Amino acid sequence: MSNLIKITEKQGNQLVDARLLYQELKVGGDFSFWIKRRIEKYDFQENRDYFIVKLDSPNFESQVSHGGLRHRTDYHITIGMAKELCLLQNNEIGKAYRKYLIEFEEKARKQLIAVPKPKTYNGIKCIHYTSWLIQNGYSLMSGQVRGRIRKYPEQFRKGKDGWYMSEAISEYFLNYKNAQQRVAQLPSVNPKWVPMFSKEELQEMIADKKNTSH
Repeated sequence: MSNLIKITEKQGNQLVDARLLYQELKVGGDFSFWIKRRIEKYDFQENRDYFIVKLDSPNFESQVSHGGLRHRTDYHITIGMAKELCLLQNNEIGKAYRKYLIEFEEKARKQLIAVPKPKTYNGIKCIHYTSWLIQNGYSLMSGQVRGRIRKYPEQFRKGKDGWYMSEAISEYFLNYKNAQQRVAQLPSVNPKWVPMFSKEELQEMIADKKNTSH
């Protein structure tokens, strides 16, 4: 196995690009026919086991062409579906990739068990960032892991056991599609940034959020 299949995140799900997996498994033949046949035969469900992604590019070697653009349909599949596809190939490459996916899941579970306790920075409760990612189904291999820190540096602090994020921003990431517009309203966990709200105001914001969710 020359390289590992990249695991990414989408809508809180850890996903594998089925086309890349197909190539690594050296299935041969037409990808679209292969994936559709697997979906139909083994009763995989859209938006549960896989997500369809439609792409347009003049460079695709694709079946459909219109107005100079070629269209391609990709499938992003869950780790569970990827493991099953590897098993169905019944060859050494499939076994190797299935083992890698199992080890990835086991590593995530072990990290979940040892969750560091919350810390307080600048008077604000902060939670362990990596543990939060695992608990909520985000991929640790995604570029967004570091991207969130770069985008919202005032909401992250580096501790001895890794990065911590404010509890408030974790709520916004989970519950709001357009978190960026609301982040500016959150108090900073970093002393070099000037907080816009007092500790009491932040606690009131979190309490209101919890009350409305019940």
